[in-house]
Amino acid sequence: MGTIHVTHEQHFSVVTLNDAARYNAMSLSMWIELKQAMLCIADGDTSQISRIDQAVDTCFKSSDCAEGRKAFAQKRLPKFTGH
Repeated sequence: MGTIHVTHEQHFSVVTLNDAARYNAMSLSMWIELKQAMLCIADGDTSQISRIDQAVDTCFKSSDCAEGRKAFAQKRLPKFTGH
């Protein structure tokens, strides 16, 4: 299962996605974990939270996300196009 690591240094936070077995394709649990990490990083900045929500929604509506789910169900590697 993939993991998300968050480190903080001064005014910067670094989020690292690690799911090498799936070529870093994110699972639903990773998306949930990422959103929680971003909520902690934003620490009350609702404009950033809104932007994150929009990015997640856009990703879930993408053809690559649909291809990832389809490939997972068919137990094959996905063929991502960047769309």
